[in-house]
Amino acid sequence: MPIDVGSAHDLQAAPQALAQQQQRYLATPPHERVLSVTDGARELARLLGASCAIAGWNLDIELLESFPSLEPLFPLSPALSLISEVATAGKEWIAGKAHRAVQRYERVLARMSEPDRAGLEPTQHERTLLAVNYAQALFDASRGIDRAEERAKLLEANRSMRVSAWRLRALLHLHQGNAEAARKCVRRGELLQLQDGPESYYSGTTAGYELRACGLAEDLLGVKTALGGIEILVARHAGWRPTQIMGQSRYRELQGDLQGALELLLPAFELAAPGRHMAFGFLATSHVRLLRELNDVSGAIEHAERYIAICEREELTLADSLLRLEYALALSRAGRHEQAVLESDALIQLNSAIGSSGLALGVFYEARARIAIAMNDRASFELAREHCAEEYKKGRNPALGARLARLLEAARQTGLVESGVTRDATLEQEPSAETEYNTVSNRIIECVDGPDRARCALTMLLQSTDSYLGHLYGVNGSELTALAGLPDLSADDSVEDWLQRWLQAEFEALSQTPVTFATATQSEPPSMGEPDSETSGTCSIDLTSERSRHDVPLFYTDPDGRRFMAVLLLSRMQTERRISAVLALDVPPTRSRRPPDHLLTQIANELLEHGDVDGLLLP
Repeated sequence: MPIDVGSAHDLQAAPQALAQQQQRYLATPPHERVLSVTDGARELARLLGASCAIAGWNLDIELLESFPSLEPLFPLSPALSLISEVATAGKEWIAGKAHRAVQRYERVLARMSEPDRAGLEPTQHERTLLAVNYAQALFDASRGIDRAEERAKLLEANRSMRVSAWRLRALLHLHQGNAEAARKCVRRGELLQLQDGPESYYSGTTAGYELRACGLAEDLLGVKTALGGIEILVARHAGWRPTQIMGQSRYRELQGDLQGALELLLPAFELAAPGRHMAFGFLATSHVRLLRELNDVSGAIEHAERYIAICEREELTLADSLLRLEYALALSRAGRHEQAVLESDALIQLNSAIGSSGLALGVFYEARARIAIAMNDRASFELAREHCAEEYKKGRNPALGARLARLLEAARQTGLVESGVTRDATLEQEPSAETEYNTVSNRIIECVDGPDRARCALTMLLQSTDSYLGHLYGVNGSELTALAGLPDLSADDSVEDWLQRWLQAEFEALSQTPVTFATATQSEPPSMGEPDSETSGTCSIDLTSERSRHDVPLFYTDPDGRRFMAVLLLSRMQTERRISAVLALDVPPTRSRRPPDHLLTQIANELLEHGDVDGLLLP
């Protein structure tokens, strides 16, 4: 017989109502009975607990709100009180009230540690304990806090949580900037997923955090990969749609289409009202950043102040630091430097205090350094840059080294630092050839097919440079074949025509001039200054002997103004030399690095060994 919760809303009348319910149960013939009041309360706790997991998985706050208050039933079992707390924390988490949810989860864990286990039977106690620790670990990992590793160790002791534990580790590494360590954790989780199958809990629920971490790192390839996982979640539940739109907008932004990114972003606000969906704060952050990057500084400040007021009113803290970071940068752009310094310094203090590290903390130091550039404050710039470098180097990520280099270049352009100052040595050191060899080989082995290997190869090449856009072409005889590219597989026809002519000229030059393996590739240009002459569809050439073995230029600007450098991937196996591929690298207008020779050679060898290209044999 069902429990009539509605008749017991008056707390003073609850004991009498429950007693009457039990009497009705006892008066019912045994063969018609279903559950006693006590058993019904226990099953209700299980149902609500399961609903919390489903709601969190699908970002479905309405599901949790559909349950009536169970407070009148609390005297029946302490389990009902505890599960109600878990449900409330779940609603707060989905709404973006992260700190309130975390504090409530801490109280839940403390109650569950008491001798009576909060009235939960063993199986539900274990399941609830895992769920709460998982939520806490998400919070820590998404802020680059090492404590997430401790929670991951606790979770992986349970077979059903092994996959999630490794995804949490990946999330932690992403927010600390270590993309390589994150990739290894993801692979480990994928292997365990094959073993555990449907036994794995919370599969896919880190996807939104991974997307935001890749966006924070300005990792275009990472954003693209994360969007693939989000697409699967969107097909299952519409609650993921705002996150998907945010990711699509960030992808366009990193491609350089700021206006397109803004137009794509704005409709998502209708799907993520403040206090109803955790995506609101992140959407607000993206909106302010895009307005600032589009030079609508007054609009950025106006919207930032409105969004901050909403977040304070609703206690939305999940994205609060990142939103205030964009606000500080907009204030600085508007010349309100003193206020910008106060905001940024407060953010650094806050995130340092909670234990954030790596990328998750470094972005705040980077922002502080950029504010110092705008103020022409050399001392503050150097201090913030040093702290930023210290955090970024924890990720051992070349992409973060390139990011720091761009920060230093911005300071050079304003005359804040001397042009002869080099980049931070701790981030500029290239990995040894042996380490690079092992890394490349391991990553290629893990790829499932040719297109996957090509995307992986392009990712490694771009991560070793100052660029995140480019196209990789395989060489088959004297013809080029598009293997991988960002933003699109193939470049403009004019670029491909230039690249084909450059390949032919490079082949003829190398065939006529005996060279050793060490000098078999084109030399690295020390910098890319102003071109001798450059118009749309023409090339920018540096006519030094090292960079001009022939008349076809090393640099080319396409009709859209994108500037490319040609990079040869030359393989040497035993005594045989083959041109395996050509990289069209999208380069910035000031300085750039080409990929290191040992990386180019290793990738060239891998493409040949796996049969992805035939190559072009040199005499």
